[in-house]
Amino acid sequence: MNTLLDDNKKLCLSSGEIIKMNSTQTMMFEVENLAYASPATVSRCGMIYMEPTALGISPLIKSWVERQQQTLSSALYSLFKPAMISLFDHYMEPALEFNRKCVKETIPTTNGNLSQSLMRILFCLMTPFSNPNPDAIPTEINANFSKSIEPYFLFSLIWSVGATSDLDGRKKFDVWLRERMSLKSPDIIFPSEGLIYDYVFDLENKQWVNWMAVAPEFQIQKTGSSDVIVPTLDTIRNTYLLHLLLHNNCHVLCSGPTGTGKSVTIQEKILKGMDPTITPLVFSFSARTGANQTQDLIDSKLEKRRKGVFGPPLGKRFVLMVDDLNMPQLDICGAQPPIELLRQWMDCGGWYDRKNVGKFMEIVDIMFVCAMGPPGGGRNPVTQRFTRHFNILSFVEMENESLMRIFTTILGSFLQRFSQEIQKKTNQIIQASILIYNTIRAELLPTPAKSHYTFNLRDLSKVVQGVLSADIKTVIVESDVVRLWVHECQRVFQDRLVDQHDKGWFGELMKTTVVKTLGMNWNDVVHTEPLLYGDYMIPGADPKIYAEIKDVRKLVKSTEEYLDDFNSTTTSQMKLVMFLDAIEHVSRICRIIRQPQGHALLLGVGGSGRQSLSKLATFMEEYELYQIEVSKNYGANEWKEDLKKVLFWSGIDAKPTVFLYCDTQIISESCLEDVNNILNSGDVPNIYTAEELDRINNAMRTVATDLSITPTRENLFSLYISRVRQNLHLIICMSPIGEAFRNRLRMFPSLINCCTVDWFSTWPEEALRSVAANAVSEISDLGSEQVIDGIVDLCVVMHESVRAKCLQYKSELNRNNYVTPKSYLELLGLYKRLLDKKRSEFLASRKRTATGLEKLLSSTKEVEILQEELEAMQPMLLQTSQETEYAMKKIAVDKVKAEEIKEIVVKEELQASKKADETKAIAEDAKRDLDEALPALDAAVESLNSLSKNDVIEVRSMQRPPEGVKLVIEAVCIMKGIKPKKIDGDKPGKKIDDYWEPGRG
Repeated sequence: MNTLLDDNKKLCLSSGEIIKMNSTQTMMFEVENLAYASPATVSRCGMIYMEPTALGISPLIKSWVERQQQTLSSALYSLFKPAMISLFDHYMEPALEFNRKCVKETIPTTNGNLSQSLMRILFCLMTPFSNPNPDAIPTEINANFSKSIEPYFLFSLIWSVGATSDLDGRKKFDVWLRERMSLKSPDIIFPSEGLIYDYVFDLENKQWVNWMAVAPEFQIQKTGSSDVIVPTLDTIRNTYLLHLLLHNNCHVLCSGPTGTGKSVTIQEKILKGMDPTITPLVFSFSARTGANQTQDLIDSKLEKRRKGVFGPPLGKRFVLMVDDLNMPQLDICGAQPPIELLRQWMDCGGWYDRKNVGKFMEIVDIMFVCAMGPPGGGRNPVTQRFTRHFNILSFVEMENESLMRIFTTILGSFLQRFSQEIQKKTNQIIQASILIYNTIRAELLPTPAKSHYTFNLRDLSKVVQGVLSADIKTVIVESDVVRLWVHECQRVFQDRLVDQHDKGWFGELMKTTVVKTLGMNWNDVVHTEPLLYGDYMIPGADPKIYAEIKDVRKLVKSTEEYLDDFNSTTTSQMKLVMFLDAIEHVSRICRIIRQPQGHALLLGVGGSGRQSLSKLATFMEEYELYQIEVSKNYGANEWKEDLKKVLFWSGIDAKPTVFLYCDTQIISESCLEDVNNILNSGDVPNIYTAEELDRINNAMRTVATDLSITPTRENLFSLYISRVRQNLHLIICMSPIGEAFRNRLRMFPSLINCCTVDWFSTWPEEALRSVAANAVSEISDLGSEQVIDGIVDLCVVMHESVRAKCLQYKSELNRNNYVTPKSYLELLGLYKRLLDKKRSEFLASRKRTATGLEKLLSSTKEVEILQEELEAMQPMLLQTSQETEYAMKKIAVDKVKAEEIKEIVVKEELQASKKADETKAIAEDAKRDLDEALPALDAAVESLNSLSKNDVIEVRSMQRPPEGVKLVIEAVCIMKGIKPKKIDGDKPGKKIDDYWEPGRG
């Protein structure tokens, strides 16, 4: 870039390509700050600093007012322009100034953004006047418009400038606006009761009316509480604003703390309350979401309209809901790539096609509605360059009145089947629940050691949902329903507490609440502790009844029978000791997965039994269990296939399924992102192929027909997702030790928000004793009961003393040393191995000693026998000695003779050696002759091999052969034993041998 800004104007790319700019071209940068600009870049540019207040909002207001002349008739515009300019002058600048000085915003905004937000809301409200009914009387239209300008402006001011703060900020803005209106009293005055946020303008009656007055009558349906949305003041006004803005193509950004109903309200609106021409698309961001992933997700839903232009199917519009908008991690320059991609569409109307490099994709007919929590705790601040395109709507914490209305409606409707005595407890139970919820949020704050101490409205709803599990056969009097409520509060709130101090504090809070709020004595409600509820005491029951378990012995026996049944059906058997603490955890897991959309986050160190107890609980609830098997070649593709298998089980086959996932199986943080998406929405973006989507649609078509649902592609997939969320339960096992756990909770908030937490504490002494006794019972021949009890006590004392020293080590040196249940199991295993080893050594020594004794005894007997034999053989020994003496004398004589013979042999040996040397010399001489003859022999053999039949015929036909031929024939005849023929020699009368004639024949 620096070379581009130099005088030579050359852009040097990383590929080595150099692009030359024309002399008439210049570069202009519009940046928020220079935090990531190098000094070399800054020195090559001229700087102009734009003061935020320099331009002001007057040009925006003026241009917008003049632009309305295109939409309003001349008569209406003549009323609109002077009134609007006066209202802006009186309210806008002071409201912005007050907002900056006295109000804390959940998302930082700019004056221009708030002004445009007001204008957008005002434009939406005036839309009916822009397109009036042809049958309407013009004078009535003018009169209505004239009276509605000021109320509409005030309503827009409240829900733009005043809608970005929390509840305390709204109260401040309410006081300020009422004071401001007193300076110039409006024609239609706000009621004095409540806040200005509690009212909406009724055009028909020309007055401000409370939101609840326009709320439709609500009747609860017979569905689970997770599917019920009770209209409250907050939900009604937020839904109204969403409807108003989205139907006029305005983007909306909803912000607020977790549990304020952002996602539920938005999804309820876009899925059920929009025009048929609007198709919703819901997805969420996490810390691992990238720009490419986001682009692929949106591109997969778009269709090509014409060259370079893409959008939803013709005649449709997409509403894209982005949940957890500010979760993506910041890159090295402080930007969030997925958000920058969406901002590119906001600013430029599209983005570049990554498959067809250089081609720009124009995207039309889409709008965004986003939800995000306040920055902090893993959530990052979003750039104002992006938020300026939105109307920001802050969801405030629900007041107690709204919570009372929601949960009393749900619980009261459910308890109508019960006695009048129980129905009277509805309000008290909800009041006590809200009191517990508010107190625990204020007192138990998250710390680095307790990072999972985050509570939201989902926890309160889980308590009520647990009470909805009451059965009319088992809950008869008021103490029964209160006892069930106490149990649900313990399961939701107490089970995540990490130490006895916090649990003791919560126990006192529960006792105080029962006495003061519910007006009952604790001992009258809770007869035995711990409280245990479950639906598994009767195997195979249909329907299963969720009831209190009072007989602990029967519970232990039933659990052990379940364990035996489980071990008989699987090859990987579990050897568990079902002590009371383990049974409590099994009961908790059963309670979680039996609830709709029930997911568990089990926190504990290694060896605490999280996975084993989860498998047993799944078996007890008669669910399918699936757990991945991580191998050396296990990667992202295998992970996706495993996820699809689980989703198909729960969605297509409608099997109640438990997916057990442990932190030791996390091959990549992207796996946790997929888990986060399943917890949040029941779906993983872009996981299905086209063939798999067809399979889903075909499977859901018959189900949709039975439910009288129109079998469109969107409805079929939505039905599939709802079945997944209903049937799939995740059990996530994690260790709370280390920085990785805290980072994951911060990066993937659904791990806490959508799961019920169960903290596996250190094993109590009773559990340690039970495990040790069970391990020792497998060892035979340990001795008396007293010895066995002593061994068990020693194991417990060793473990507890080391654990105490670890705490002292931490307090004195601030160093951690963890003693876990796995350490205890290793101690017991080591004891058994050492005992077996020592026993084997002792047995080997004893066997060796016994063998030695047997050898000694047998040797003694053999010696006695030998002595008897020796005495019996004594005469023979004397005779033998005499014979030996005679033999020795004879040997001496023979030795002299042998010496003489030896001398003769030595002489002969010398002669033989001499002969041998001579023979050796002759042999060497013969060998030399042989070596000289062998080449001739080889040549002769070679010549012989080269002879042919014709050569033989030629030799035979010779009448006077040469001497050489005759010599050869003579040699052959001698070798063959052929006798020669006698012929006359050179001298008369002398005969000589002739081998030619015999040889030729």
